Amino acid sequence: MGHLYLSVCVFLKSEEGATSIEYAIMASLIAVVIMLAVLGLGGAVCERFRSVASIFGMTDVPACF
Repeated sequence: MGHLYLSVCVFLKSEEGATSIEYAIMASLIAVVIMLAVLGLGGAVCERFRSVASIFGMTDVPACF
């Protein structure tokens, strides 16, 4: 039982695991920011392409989401 307690204490004091968890959290937050940016700007970019296409007389441009 003492060995298990010692192993748990060593694991909790280890900072190597904490840094990998911090990197995982940062990577997931960056992914969320990228997704929100794409969703927020995607419609505006699509509408801009549609307006440029209409200037050139293209009428078969698919609708934006």
